[in-house]
Amino acid sequence: MYQANLFKDIPDTSVIAYQKEVVSGRKAKLEKDVLALMKVYPDSTSRELGHYSSEYDCFQIARALSSMQKKGFVRKGDRRKCKLRGSLMYSWEVILNF
Repeated sequence: MYQANLFKDIPDTSVIAYQKEVVSGRKAKLEKDVLALMKVYPDSTSRELGHYSSEYDCFQIARALSSMQKKGFVRKGDRRKCKLRGSLMYSWEVILNF
């Protein structure tokens, strides 16, 4: 019941793709890899982390950061000029290691 309400406004294809990511362990791997990147490049923006990663783009990293923020593992830092875009973006900070 809870899961049905959670996904009620999301297309079925998106729900299926999300569930595959969770079951396969890819989502957990992505989050662990992003955390490792954040340790090497602290206070980076999602775009910068995507630039530093050889495996993930900034959009995958942004989704992982959002998910980890909801879990209490990371938080948004200060808004600052992104080193790549030059526009104001949030940096990210590690709160808890997992």
